[in-house]
Amino acid sequence: GLTPIPTNIINGSSVEKPELQFGTCDFIAPSKLAGKKVTGNNLLLVIDCGTNAINFGLNQQIVASMKAILDLIPDPEHTNIGVITYNTSVEFYTNSLTGTGEAAIVFMSDIAAPFAPLPYNKTMFNLKQNKAQIEAILDKVASFDTTAKQRHHLIGNGSCGGAAIKAAAEVLKGNAGKILWFLMDMPSVGFGSLKSRNNPTIANSEKQKVLFNPDETNTAYTDLSEFCLQSRVAVDIFACAQSEIDLATLMPISSRLGGEIYYYPQFNSAEYGEKLHFDLFRNMTRNTVYDISMRARCSTGLSVSSYVGGFGEITDPTVEVSVMDADKTIGFLVKQDSKLKPNTQAYLQFAVLFTTCLLYTSDAADEGLGVDLGGR
Repeated sequence: GLTPIPTNIINGSSVEKPELQFGTCDFIAPSKLAGKKVTGNNLLLVIDCGTNAINFGLNQQIVASMKAILDLIPDPEHTNIGVITYNTSVEFYTNSLTGTGEAAIVFMSDIAAPFAPLPYNKTMFNLKQNKAQIEAILDKVASFDTTAKQRHHLIGNGSCGGAAIKAAAEVLKGNAGKILWFLMDMPSVGFGSLKSRNNPTIANSEKQKVLFNPDETNTAYTDLSEFCLQSRVAVDIFACAQSEIDLATLMPISSRLGGEIYYYPQFNSAEYGEKLHFDLFRNMTRNTVYDISMRARCSTGLSVSSYVGGFGEITDPTVEVSVMDADKTIGFLVKQDSKLKPNTQAYLQFAVLFTTCLLYTSDAADEGLGVDLGGR
């Protein structure tokens, strides 16, 4: 619990000092603490549209849920949404190439060295100003079936999910934001392709533990997570698996950045459609901030040895992640370095520097500083 500060040591009126009244205080941070540029609440959907995804209704479920959620997303003036699909190539969607209002598709076929064929302002659409364009793109995705995909040469063997995520990160580079990755098949071609590690001979043995850790021979997603961290881009994974997808190796691209992983084994829209809908609803409507820098401080005699969270354990004095939301929890381990003086109080402070685009009327993002205070 919190220990009140004795009134005889308070200088001035406590009413004028919110840090003396409340356990948590939020401030508008000074400009010298400004972090990376955040241009809005950027949400980029990356959707697996391979044969399995289409046959089990993944694309249609995502589109139906998105169209129901669009009007419920907070602060649409500062929310930008884009869509990318993939199978053996990566498809970007834009309306700038046609005057008919129908979504145009731009292909990125270099899946070994993926890049963004369209810039940020041609891929992302403001929700308030361009809702009709967003819905037209979603309708295009929902219309895919295996026959249509084959007719347009959009379907083939293998899945280039890793290339799609790398291209999506390139779009958001310099703008910050969040990628929502919906995958059904393990990436098997192009950048970040994975090989099955399923080995029945090591089942129920000590060697099986290696399957719960990332594949040491494939560092693509660990390396990409560092790129995303520098760009303040996060990735949430919606793993709608029909077979092995090696989440252990994919995990760093999400967990290290403050993202979240959702798992739907043996996905089909009839069984998991409602759960996916409400997971997506919560994901897109909860309070979220970007460009996070966190640090815990202690009074003399104590120190912070590590931080723990969805990102694992970090021993650096300051923790940085791309995104933080209302459903995340951070812990830190405090150790005693020296004997504490008797009859004195010990204090802890946890400061979080973040950027938010919501609930403010200015066109630019605001830097916030949240401080948790405690004493014993």
